[in-house]
Amino acid sequence: MFPFYCIDCIINGRDNRCMKHTYKARKIIKTIGLNYRKNSFNIHVLELLTKTSRQQLHEIITSNYGLSPKKIITYLRLEDSFELFANNNLNIYEISKRIGFTSLRNFRKVFISEFKITPTEFREEIFQKNNFSLEVYKLLYNMWLR
Repeated sequence: MFPFYCIDCIINGRDNRCMKHTYKARKIIKTIGLNYRKNSFNIHVLELLTKTSRQQLHEIITSNYGLSPKKIITYLRLEDSFELFANNNLNIYEISKRIGFTSLRNFRKVFISEFKITPTEFREEIFQKNNFSLEVYKLLYNMWLR
């Protein structure tokens, strides 16, 4: 199971519950949390910011959190997309840019890969036809992470 609460509390500066993770792992996650919404942020930039090789990043984060750094960045971006989908004033392209994807095509590809539905279909099915609340989808999202 993905310990998302650990990621969340480190990103938000409440890492006292996450002391079981190494200092280096917490520092890398904090760096991810400060930068994942930037379009230019990727694993290479993470390497430079943390002065850690790609292999070390992968080993440290995977051993502490059970997921690769890239997967964590993707999950954080997708979680942000849920909140933005609730705002009908934003189109899919604007959402993809705000959450750090470099292109709409890449966002669609990742979204379809994770949810087996396009972002447009997701918005239509969830927020228009069924009128689910954002809280319901956050709950479903957290279940998906398990």
